[in-house]
Amino acid sequence: MNAMKGQASYMHLVHSIIRFGCIIKFLLLTLGYGYYNLPSVTEYRLNKYELPSYYQFNIDIRYKFEGYFEGLEMQCLIVRKESTAHQEGEKYIFNKNNLTNYNFVINYHFGK
Repeated sequence: MNAMKGQASYMHLVHSIIRFGCIIKFLLLTLGYGYYNLPSVTEYRLNKYELPSYYQFNIDIRYKFEGYFEGLEMQCLIVRKESTAHQEGEKYIFNKNNLTNYNFVINYHFGK
């Protein structure tokens, strides 16, 4: 129960992650999927940031070097958020849903 006037706050979510080791032994592929069923955007007490329900897909590709470059890791992360329903007005979509984020990261893990 939510503390505000005894209102119940419901958020249903499904999230799963699948990891694959590829033919190249230092390459790792991780796939993620999430479904976030949020309260209506017009219920301000239950959905403070007016986020509509959405699906999220993640693709994470990592390559770990060995030999001279041991400790160096390259990562490519792609995240897609897609609205589950069409909402009236752009304020419910812009910078919240229907967007894709691309990241390329280089990490160095110092000696053991």
